[in-house]
Amino acid sequence: MGSTPLTVDVAPEMMLYKVLQGQSYGEEAALSEFVDNSIQSFIDNKDAIIKKDLTQNFIIDIKIDTKSQTITIEDNAGGIHRDNLQQAITMGRDSNNPHQNNSLSVYGMGLKSSAIWFSSQWKLETSCIDSNEKLSFVFDLDNLLASNSSEVKVDIQEEEESKHYTKITLLNHFRKSNLDFYQNVVLPFLSETFFRFKDVKVNIIHDDVVILTDEKKMFTPYNPLNARKFNKHGEIEDINSELITWEKNIDFDVDGRSVHGFVRIMNKGSYGQPAIRLLRNQRVIQGTSLNPNLPESITATKNKYGAQRIYGEIHLDQFSVNYQKTGFNEDLSGVYSKIKEILINENDLIQQAGNYRVNPKNTKKSQTGKIDSDKHNSSQSPENNNTYSEKLKTLSKIDKSNKLSQALRRVQNNKLPKLYKSLCTVSLREHSVLMYVGSWSFLESLSTLMGKPDTTPLDSYLNNKVNDFYTDRGKKNDIKGVISDIHKKGNSIKHSGNRTIVNGEQLHNDFEVLEEFLIHCLNEL
Repeated sequence: MGSTPLTVDVAPEMMLYKVLQGQSYGEEAALSEFVDNSIQSFIDNKDAIIKKDLTQNFIIDIKIDTKSQTITIEDNAGGIHRDNLQQAITMGRDSNNPHQNNSLSVYGMGLKSSAIWFSSQWKLETSCIDSNEKLSFVFDLDNLLASNSSEVKVDIQEEEESKHYTKITLLNHFRKSNLDFYQNVVLPFLSETFFRFKDVKVNIIHDDVVILTDEKKMFTPYNPLNARKFNKHGEIEDINSELITWEKNIDFDVDGRSVHGFVRIMNKGSYGQPAIRLLRNQRVIQGTSLNPNLPESITATKNKYGAQRIYGEIHLDQFSVNYQKTGFNEDLSGVYSKIKEILINENDLIQQAGNYRVNPKNTKKSQTGKIDSDKHNSSQSPENNNTYSEKLKTLSKIDKSNKLSQALRRVQNNKLPKLYKSLCTVSLREHSVLMYVGSWSFLESLSTLMGKPDTTPLDSYLNNKVNDFYTDRGKKNDIKGVISDIHKKGNSIKHSGNRTIVNGEQLHNDFEVLEEFLIHCLNEL
């Protein structure tokens, strides 16, 4: 085309890009930055897009090609106009062109920081709506550093006016996660993070295989519990009282900033549910099935009923988030305290979540032994929650931690995820000896990957890591005690023909104690 030559300045100081490659991203969070930009483009150009085609479906395709070592993110949103290309590619925001408060984009960091985290070389292609030109350029960090340059040339070609898109190709990327990771971590994370955007479809294609959403694994909030009030003994306080719908609206201000949403007790408990979702401009910042948000003042600890039953969506649109959009920039304990005040005022929702039982101790039974037709709950049935026998069954195995599983999938090692999967599958009661040897093997393999010398005892090496990660003496002693117990029992069973009497169920609690520490260790790899 006979257009004016175009270049864009990709400054700041180029070595800063090298620093960004070492940032603590997860692949799912890094990819969500591209999805943010695509969705915002849909929002900003929605009227113009629909005017062109009423049947337009908003689609974001993420394609992983392991042979060519590329990841491509392509949308059919509004594209980037040549007048906005410099602004889109500049690291950080120009004070003269700030994002709107209701924008998914915040600091102008997402596209650049995520792209460079994946690869030193990436390509952008775009055509904006109502334009007949395609803009493209290649960012190559090594070449820019070698030439001491911060400018890249933009190639301009003709394009059909009906087309509008942005396509980013990450070339020779560093991150080599497999199909299983995209199936079990990336797709669920993106689906939950953007669950409020119903008219946007995100597809993931791994080596030409379209990854389908496993609906059974996807979290859908259950309806509010409709039941009478229970006391701490698991009994209905007043069998003749009215049923209560256990959901409360949240609406207050903090320093002039709105906090609104709802918190409910779900009519079906669920391990690993998101708990208190915190949203900014309809996007989830904290609270997914992979990383539940469990403020103890509201849900108590994760092994309590509250963590299984209490679910909420709290909108914090005027609160600032970190540039990776994985958390908020301030201590939210004051926000949680105000939410708690609302929940415990008049029909204490938090107390009910802990006290409620599917089969209350003081409910009358008929001659058949079944719950009387005068039910305490209009929306519950025994299969909708954990019965006592189901709870015992759960305690007979190590609870699989979504956070720990996610951390394991990031490690380029197949042994550890497989060991952990087996540990969460085998019965603690029936195979206690095997489970202690397996737990010892898991810790030994992890320590070896972290660089433990062959001559250093397992417990000694990991205890030093505990000292590095924690300052609280009580927490350190708890973790060290578990490490010592697994080391002694696992090692002695392995090397002794007589040591076979151990209580395997103790490992259920031990892995809960170790969870955070193990994630710290994995993040070091």
